[in-house]
Amino acid sequence: MCKCNCLIDAVISLALGIVIGLIYSTGILTGITTVIWIILGIAILTLILSLVNRKCLCQNGECIAISAIGAIVFSIIALSITLATSIVYAIIIGILGFFASFVLASLYRLITCIAKESCKC
Repeated sequence: MCKCNCLIDAVISLALGIVIGLIYSTGILTGITTVIWIILGIAILTLILSLVNRKCLCQNGECIAISAIGAIVFSIIALSITLATSIVYAIIIGILGFFASFVLASLYRLITCIAKESCKC
């Protein structure tokens, strides 16, 4: 059941990543640097939360690891490249959008797991 949820999150994140890359290529998104820093912070927070609560790590560990590390890596890549509206940068932003939505879905599943674990008597 858990792997199915991870696959569903990945498919939805892939669609969102494509849309984000297309929107960025049109030049509609401004202030992308701030968004990249926020994504980097959320990915690091997700890793820290997953390491603090190890009970939920066995259920969501693969999704959290893939999404958070991917978001961190592509955030660093996107921050190190000069912001320009080129097709290569739009692809990088699209991949970052995929990992950002994937890490948000993983964070949601992690928080839900932590809440369920804390409510058990």
